Amino acid sequence: MHYTQEAIVGIATPPGEGGIAIIRITGSQSTDIISDIFVSKYKKSKDSFKDRYFYLGKIYDDNQFIDQVMMVVMKSPKSYTGEDVVEIHCHGGVLVTRKIQELVLKKGARMADPGEFTKRAFLNGKLDLTQAEAIIDIITAKSESGLKSATKQLDGNLKESINNINANLEKILANLEAEIDFPDDDIETMSIKEMDQLIDKSIRDIDILIEEAEAGRVSREGVNTVIVGKTNVGKSSLLNALVRDDRAIVTEIPGTTRDVIEEHIQIKGILFKINDTAGFRDTQDIVEKIGLEKSQKLLLDADLILFVIDDTQRLTEDDYNLMEQLKSIDKKILVIINKIDLKRFHLKDEIHRQLPLAKIIEISALEKTGLGLVEDELVNMVFSGEVIQNQEYIITRTRHKNALVTTKGFLQEGKKTIANGLTEEFLSIDLKDAWMALGQITGNTIDKDIMDKIFSEFCIGK
Repeated sequence: MHYTQEAIVGIATPPGEGGIAIIRITGSQSTDIISDIFVSKYKKSKDSFKDRYFYLGKIYDDNQFIDQVMMVVMKSPKSYTGEDVVEIHCHGGVLVTRKIQELVLKKGARMADPGEFTKRAFLNGKLDLTQAEAIIDIITAKSESGLKSATKQLDGNLKESINNINANLEKILANLEAEIDFPDDDIETMSIKEMDQLIDKSIRDIDILIEEAEAGRVSREGVNTVIVGKTNVGKSSLLNALVRDDRAIVTEIPGTTRDVIEEHIQIKGILFKINDTAGFRDTQDIVEKIGLEKSQKLLLDADLILFVIDDTQRLTEDDYNLMEQLKSIDKKILVIINKIDLKRFHLKDEIHRQLPLAKIIEISALEKTGLGLVEDELVNMVFSGEVIQNQEYIITRTRHKNALVTTKGFLQEGKKTIANGLTEEFLSIDLKDAWMALGQITGNTIDKDIMDKIFSEFCIGK
């Protein structure tokens, strides 16, 4: 995949004030640019800088002193991007960092796109696409298992698994090509039975990866948990109690929560992504309607649903409508009867009649009574209560799972081709399709639009 090695620049450290900030430059002009703006305290000439050697010096814009910095050059190809890379370690002020970046831009670099440094590393063969994704997963990890899975992926465990399957496919394809291109030559090739057995092995290897994909996704993203209920039943109070913070505004005014509020928490090592939704009710408020539409979509995507009921009121039409909706979707549901610290209507039996399969827990979110039971039940509803804080998963992204499912489908078509006694040309088509689908994972056959989307998840400077 072609690209130019024009110099790019980005700030690699988070915005704000700190001890140091790092400005990163890569590309064919990077060493020329640093030679033009950096003066070493001890190295008087502007000859080329030593590779991987830190220099103390000053940054100048013409004759104007900007900052005293540490500077290092990492020369191609032994650098992160595979190109010449320069890092400027300056004082961590917002203004001074911006001034140095603007100076580098003035000297001929352009602003890096999000993830462009890692994208260049991928294009230069320094890492494959799974390892590039692992970098962003390490940066954004919110659980111990998610971090462990990401570091293993960066170390190449997914790449190795995919390459092993890929090697089997390439072995069969090479034999098929030999049979097709040289039918009359006395070339020793695999038998159809041996090819069929190798396809079987590849399918088994893929099945092992697919089986753990859902657990892997949860370890990276968290269990997608949605809090639903009509207005003013205590959904926001429950969210605040679970996260141990006043994250959501709590008032007696119906419709206070108009947009989805998202928080991550860990319970016994399992990561939960908790979504507090707008209260379900008929409303003419345009903003509130938009929030309700978002809530409806979240319900369909949820792993778990926390349905909150106010035990100080009789069940209303809004409650019954929502229960009918919950019965129509195949989701794990935990009913939370809230406000048991106040005068109650004891709605548990009626709710059980409406949702006989749902677990019901009575709490007071305000007094934090029963929260331990809620947390225990959330854990029990995930992986049958298996705690996964020390587990490492190979497949953690839906993109990987989808590619594996597609690959398996083509391999199964290949087995049908063999069973039906069709020619080698037909089997070759099936296996080439499988090879293409599998290559989407590591980036060997990745579509440019998909690749751009993956790297857009990164911050500028990474």
